[in-house]
Amino acid sequence: MLEFTGIYWEPHNRKVAIHTLCKKEAIPGKQEYTRDPKRHGVDIYEMINDKQLGFVVKLIGYHPAEKVLNLVWSTAGDIFVVLERDGPSTASKNVWSFYFIEKLQEVAAEADEIKPIIRGKGGK
Repeated sequence: MLEFTGIYWEPHNRKVAIHTLCKKEAIPGKQEYTRDPKRHGVDIYEMINDKQLGFVVKLIGYHPAEKVLNLVWSTAGDIFVVLERDGPSTASKNVWSFYFIEKLQEVAAEADEIKPIIRGKGGK
Protein backbone atom coordinates (compact mmCIF):
# COMPACT_ATOMS: atom_id res chain seq x y z
CA MET A 1 0.00 0.00 0.00
CA LEU A 2 1.34 3.39 -0.97
CA GLU A 3 -1.29 5.71 0.47
CA PHE A 4 -4.32 5.28 2.75
CA THR A 5 -7.22 7.33 1.36
CA GLY A 6 -10.17 6.49 3.59
CA ILE A 7 -12.34 3.99 5.40
CA TYR A 8 -16.09 3.73 4.86
CA TRP A 9 -18.33 1.89 7.37
CA GLU A 10 -21.54 0.24 6.19
CA PRO A 11 -24.30 1.13 8.69
CA HIS A 12 -26.03 -2.24 9.25
CA ASN A 13 -24.14 -5.41 8.36
CA ARG A 14 -20.69 -4.84 9.86
CA LYS A 15 -19.00 -4.25 6.50
CA VAL A 16 -16.16 -1.85 5.85
CA ALA A 17 -14.62 -0.55 2.62
CA ILE A 18 -10.98 0.51 2.68
CA HIS A 19 -9.89 2.96 -0.03
CA THR A 20 -6.17 2.90 -0.81
CA LEU A 21 -3.63 3.77 -3.45
CA CYS A 22 -1.54 0.66 -3.99
CA LYS A 23 0.60 -1.10 -6.54
CA LYS A 24 -1.43 -2.86 -9.20
CA GLU A 25 -1.03 -6.64 -9.15
CA ALA A 26 -0.34 -8.18 -12.54
CA ILE A 27 -2.71 -11.03 -13.34
CA PRO A 28 -1.44 -13.51 -15.95
CA GLY A 29 -3.61 -13.53 -19.07
CA LYS A 30 -5.48 -10.30 -18.21
CA GLN A 31 -5.10 -7.46 -20.68
CA GLU A 32 -4.22 -4.12 -19.10
CA TYR A 33 -5.84 -1.03 -20.60
CA THR A 34 -3.75 1.53 -18.72
CA ARG A 35 -0.05 1.89 -18.17
CA ASP A 36 -0.49 3.29 -14.68
CA PRO A 37 1.26 0.92 -12.21
CA LYS A 38 -0.94 2.17 -9.35
CA ARG A 39 -4.51 1.34 -8.41
CA HIS A 40 -6.92 3.65 -6.55
CA GLY A 41 -9.02 0.78 -5.31
CA VAL A 42 -11.52 -0.31 -2.71
CA ASP A 43 -11.29 -3.53 -0.71
CA ILE A 44 -14.46 -4.68 1.10
CA TYR A 45 -14.35 -6.65 4.36
CA GLU A 46 -16.94 -8.05 6.76
CA MET A 47 -16.40 -8.18 10.51
CA ILE A 48 -17.91 -11.10 12.40
CA ASN A 49 -18.05 -11.58 16.16
CA ASP A 50 -18.02 -15.37 16.64
CA LYS A 51 -18.42 -16.90 20.12
CA GLN A 52 -15.80 -19.57 19.42
CA LEU A 53 -13.37 -17.76 17.12
CA GLY A 54 -13.70 -14.24 18.51
CA PHE A 55 -13.42 -11.20 16.25
CA VAL A 56 -12.97 -12.36 12.62
CA VAL A 57 -12.35 -10.13 9.59
CA LYS A 58 -13.44 -11.80 6.35
CA LEU A 59 -12.51 -10.49 2.89
CA ILE A 60 -15.60 -10.06 0.71
CA GLY A 61 -13.62 -8.93 -2.31
CA TYR A 62 -11.71 -6.30 -4.18
CA HIS A 63 -13.66 -3.79 -6.23
CA PRO A 64 -12.53 -4.08 -9.86
CA ALA A 65 -12.38 -0.30 -10.49
CA GLU A 66 -8.90 1.24 -10.53
CA LYS A 67 -9.68 4.97 -10.38
CA VAL A 68 -12.03 5.30 -7.42
CA LEU A 69 -12.45 8.79 -5.98
CA ASN A 70 -15.19 8.19 -3.39
CA LEU A 71 -17.51 5.51 -2.00
CA VAL A 72 -20.89 5.97 -0.28
CA TRP A 73 -22.86 3.21 1.50
CA SER A 74 -26.66 3.17 1.37
CA THR A 75 -28.52 3.32 4.67
CA ALA A 76 -30.36 0.15 3.56
CA GLY A 77 -27.13 -1.88 3.76
CA ASP A 78 -25.34 -4.08 1.19
CA ILE A 79 -25.73 -1.31 -1.42
CA PHE A 80 -23.04 1.21 -2.30
CA VAL A 81 -22.07 3.64 -5.04
CA VAL A 82 -18.57 4.38 -6.27
CA LEU A 83 -17.37 7.60 -7.89
CA GLU A 84 -14.82 6.76 -10.59
CA ARG A 85 -12.75 8.98 -12.85
CA ASP A 86 -13.05 7.96 -16.49
CA GLY A 87 -9.70 9.15 -17.82
CA PRO A 88 -6.28 10.43 -16.77
CA SER A 89 -6.79 14.19 -17.06
CA THR A 90 -8.69 16.69 -14.93
CA ALA A 91 -11.10 17.24 -17.86
CA SER A 92 -12.22 13.59 -17.78
CA LYS A 93 -15.73 12.78 -16.67
CA ASN A 94 -16.67 11.33 -13.30
CA VAL A 95 -19.05 8.36 -13.19
CA TRP A 96 -21.20 7.15 -10.27
CA SER A 97 -21.68 3.35 -10.38
CA PHE A 98 -24.26 1.46 -8.31
CA TYR A 99 -23.40 -1.93 -6.72
CA PHE A 100 -25.23 -4.51 -4.61
CA ILE A 101 -23.56 -7.14 -2.41
CA GLU A 102 -25.39 -10.39 -2.96
CA LYS A 103 -25.28 -13.21 -0.45
CA LEU A 104 -25.18 -16.63 -2.05
CA GLN A 105 -26.08 -19.77 -0.18
CA GLU A 106 -25.53 -23.24 -1.48
CA VAL A 107 -28.69 -25.31 -1.49
CA ALA A 108 -28.39 -29.07 -1.16
CA ALA A 109 -29.92 -30.96 -4.04
CA GLU A 110 -33.06 -32.87 -3.16
CA ALA A 111 -32.58 -36.62 -2.87
CA ASP A 112 -34.39 -38.83 -5.34
CA GLU A 113 -37.49 -40.50 -4.03
CA ILE A 114 -36.85 -44.05 -2.81
CA LYS A 115 -39.01 -46.50 -4.74
CA PRO A 116 -39.86 -49.77 -3.04
CA ILE A 117 -38.79 -52.93 -4.80
CA ILE A 118 -41.55 -55.52 -4.97
CA ARG A 119 -40.32 -59.06 -5.27
CA GLY A 120 -42.31 -62.15 -5.21
CA LYS A 121 -44.05 -64.75 -7.28
CA GLY A 122 -44.46 -63.40 -10.80
CA GLY A 123 -43.08 -60.01 -9.84
CA LYS A 124 -40.49 -58.11 -11.75
